[in-house]
Amino acid sequence: ADTSLTLALGGFSYGVSPLEMAGAYASFAAGGEYATPYFVRCITDSDGNAVYTKEDDRLRVMSEENAFILTSMLQSAISEGTGRRLGELGLGLAGKTGTVGEGEGNRDAWMAAYSPQYSACVWMGYDSSNDGALPGEATGGSYPALMLSRLYSYIYPSVQDAPAFNVPEGIIEVKLDSYTLKEQHMSVLANAFTPSDSTIKEYFALGTEPDASTSYWSVPSAVHGFGVSLSPEGIPVVKFNASESNAVYILYRSKDGGQEEAVKKWNGGSGAVRYEDEGLAPGTYTYHVVPVHA
Repeated sequence: ADTSLTLALGGFSYGVSPLEMAGAYASFAAGGEYATPYFVRCITDSDGNAVYTKEDDRLRVMSEENAFILTSMLQSAISEGTGRRLGELGLGLAGKTGTVGEGEGNRDAWMAAYSPQYSACVWMGYDSSNDGALPGEATGGSYPALMLSRLYSYIYPSVQDAPAFNVPEGIIEVKLDSYTLKEQHMSVLANAFTPSDSTIKEYFALGTEPDASTSYWSVPSAVHGFGVSLSPEGIPVVKFNASESNAVYILYRSKDGGQEEAVKKWNGGSGAVRYEDEGLAPGTYTYHVVPVHA
């Protein structure tokens, strides 16, 4: 039995066949039920009587909810990952590519893909690097994906022909804050202030969805410790605390009640700020600070 760490990435001593791989991915399409791949469904005699019928050996290997979540993840692998060539069909397929490099070339190039109705797998390669190597451009996302693209475009001539994966009960769709996900690698909910281009929709099994909302997209609080004084030389000195890291602090100034102008900006998180407003003509000046989201 294989016990090495590479097992998690498909590193087997003896490996699997494309047929076995297609059967494994078919269990995701079937809502978590696995059935042994077969070629003969039924045999009848000359009178039409069935002398052999394939037994139903379906076995639940994962919950329907987990199968759907994995499918959703593998749809992303095709729409924006290494299987993009297959994703160009726009059929909502799910799948995964794999490439094994050995020596100076690639020994194996895989891709498995499935719809709610059909699962398929393509392998190109050699049993051993002693037998040869694939061209450098032959990866799972190139030639195997191209072959599967032609297969599924034949099965589904138009997008309308391809069925969508059904969302099972017990699955919830939520909006996540993509900024926090990218910068902090944390899954938190978007809030009312999150811009639409900074949200991402993801599925979760009910009860496993995040319960915390993003703290990044929020209205900055008013500044603390704000004050203006005159230095011994008669220069206005503005002081305040720029504490919130998600804010940019803008200092505005007006003269003799006239139009305001932005004087200076500070990035949040810089702490205590002291600014001497030098070079002013005589007059009465008014200052205020506005914190805005970064």
